[in-house]
Amino acid sequence: MRKLSLVFLLTLFMGSIATSSLHADSESDKKEDGKKATSEDCRLPNFAKWTFTDVLGPDGSGRTAVAGVNNKGTVLGTYNDLITGQPRGYLFDAKNRYQLITINLAGQRDLSSSFTCLDDENKAYGVCYDSDGVSRGFVWSNGKTKELVYPGAYFVYPQTVSSDGTLLVNVYSYNAIGDTIISTFTYDKRGYRALPTVPPFTDYGFSSINVDGDLLGVAVTLLADEVTLERTDFVLTNRGRRFVELPVIAGNRTTYPQVLTDEGIVFGTSYNNDDNAGIPGFARPVAFALCSDGDSVQLLRHPNDQLGTTLSTASSKAFAGVYLDADFREHPFVARK
Repeated sequence: MRKLSLVFLLTLFMGSIATSSLHADSESDKKEDGKKATSEDCRLPNFAKWTFTDVLGPDGSGRTAVAGVNNKGTVLGTYNDLITGQPRGYLFDAKNRYQLITINLAGQRDLSSSFTCLDDENKAYGVCYDSDGVSRGFVWSNGKTKELVYPGAYFVYPQTVSSDGTLLVNVYSYNAIGDTIISTFTYDKRGYRALPTVPPFTDYGFSSINVDGDLLGVAVTLLADEVTLERTDFVLTNRGRRFVELPVIAGNRTTYPQVLTDEGIVFGTSYNNDDNAGIPGFARPVAFALCSDGDSVQLLRHPNDQLGTTLSTASSKAFAGVYLDADFREHPFVARK
């Protein structure tokens, strides 16, 4: 558990960012006897052997943001179209080819859009905004766009997706007096389903789901001084509903787990509060990968990193993010197995 000042409350459920070093030893990444790996037998691969590729965007400018990456090594990203001035989506596949995504929804094309996640069938999820400023959650697949809807809700936000297409969504609706209520569900071919409770906690949220239905989450408890928050990062396994508190990475760090893979590997960001690179107020970000059921940790660093590597997203066979050069310029990248 970690004790946090109340000022961290607004950042507890944000996605992680990260940086680190890729020379740590790791166990073999081969699956024994050809069996499918699960979160019950997590092993960290040797990330030092993965291939790093810059993601410059379809226009080659590098002014792009990475939102998702799947087990095929395909990246989902967003860049600003210089002609229309609107953000647009794209796919960047394992052969380093770009494919533009056009959102066609509610009779409008080329809507302003942002993307959140990508599954193994290259279905891209995100949010688009029409000319009236109305936001809609959507799924895009093979050139076709479908709005995500929930009965009685005015907005469905696709937060993250498992490799097999199970969504973790936030549903926005109004209560009887007009206040906004936010509820979180899973969504797949069977429809929407409620998430489990996490006793004894009352304030908690989920940020990632894997193919087994395991959930990555965070719980916060307000201590007796009514100022300090105690944060607990955890994995809730679908089989047996087992609660696993994540280990704390050594040192004076502020840590944000972000992604839970099918094998039970947690990717996230840890900010080293003792390393400001000589810049007041700066804490060097360090990406990490750890097994949710053990103490094995690897720190992840782009080879050209000078001031930090920010993790944006990850899957079992790839992770993507941004590294900072000596002038604080951001360089998006993907690392593939």
